Amino acid sequence: MALFSLIVSLIIAGLVAVTLATSHSYKFGATTSLACLAVGVFFCPALGAFFPPVGLTALGLLIACSLLAARSFRPTSRQIALVSVAMVFVGMAGGVLFSLDYVLHLRDLRAAYPLVSVASRLEYEHRPTPNSVPAAVVAVMADGGAKFGPPPQNAPAWKALAIAEEKQTRWGSRLRALEAIHASIVGQFVDAPGFGIARMSYVNEFALKERRESPGSLRGTNEKYPPTERPDALRGTPLTATRPTDTHSPFEGRLWDIHESGLNDFFSQEDEGLLIDRDHVAGFVSHRFSKEFPPRPTSTPLKWELVRLELASLRRFGRPMVYATNRELPRMDQLEKMPTREPSAFEAAALGSLAEGEEIVYLQRGHCVLAMGALRAQANCTKCHEVRRGALLGAFSYEFLGNATPAGDAPSAKPPI
Repeated sequence: MALFSLIVSLIIAGLVAVTLATSHSYKFGATTSLACLAVGVFFCPALGAFFPPVGLTALGLLIACSLLAARSFRPTSRQIALVSVAMVFVGMAGGVLFSLDYVLHLRDLRAAYPLVSVASRLEYEHRPTPNSVPAAVVAVMADGGAKFGPPPQNAPAWKALAIAEEKQTRWGSRLRALEAIHASIVGQFVDAPGFGIARMSYVNEFALKERRESPGSLRGTNEKYPPTERPDALRGTPLTATRPTDTHSPFEGRLWDIHESGLNDFFSQEDEGLLIDRDHVAGFVSHRFSKEFPPRPTSTPLKWELVRLELASLRRFGRPMVYATNRELPRMDQLEKMPTREPSAFEAAALGSLAEGEEIVYLQRGHCVLAMGALRAQANCTKCHEVRRGALLGAFSYEFLGNATPAGDAPSAKPPI
């Protein structure tokens, strides 16, 4: 806005300077200044009233030319240049004065929402692996080319990851506010409302506050996992588009809605705040779910109820572990208090499929469906997590209960793992 105001102010000063040079009379310069002021204030407010430096420049030129005309001075080249430059300076200085209170307001907000480090939350990424963990598990957990690193090059996970990244709208109101309060002083003045339309750029504390409400509890379940050492055949859902096609079963459509909504809600951009690197983060809120999850069915009746959603951690413990939240949805700021358990036979097999590049796999047992969906590192995640894009950061473990046997809804089974 400051640049726009400066350009328009220079144009007005140039018009007045040309008038003075050709007419050799300050009266004509005053008339031109008055015309510019009238256009800016009455006919085109964007050039005057909404951009104070422009109006101040025109007003200053009007006053200066009127005073010089009253003394019957004839404009010289030096006087024309001096008056023009001086009035542009007066106009821009007025914009600075109008903006001063706003910049001081941003300084107070910057103190309330400072840049901090989140490295302590990710210390486990550097934590030595316990001696009790077998060497085979250590090899699996290493990121470089390992099981839970980026999937194979042609895996469907890459397409799904690209779609998820394209959906990111990196200009949420909270992010814009955080960027404004942590901009340089020069940048804050340049974009300050004192140089332009105030309602478009003013930052208030409301834009920075957390406004997402906590979710309710799920029904939960006490049922045991299938007591088999080797699970039944897993079924993969080829969900590599933004919405399932007609070839997907009703259950797969519901599963896709749940997982897509869960990813967007758990990794909300509003909670992410301003992220420069892991040592410079402002306004970050721990990953969590809100009352927007789970989504309501859109086109199909509710045949499948989500009764449990738990987070599988792949890196914190040196081996895969599951936070046993059961009825409660996972919150990263509360997981330290949550008990953990070993992955079930289904979850262990499903993690293998996710590592190979699947996005969602599930297992049916009568009226119960178990599923796992991948949590992969998007490009922005690598600013804090020391992993490569596409690596598995974790997984969501789901349990659904249905009011009908799901066999008729399911696609052909994949070969057993």
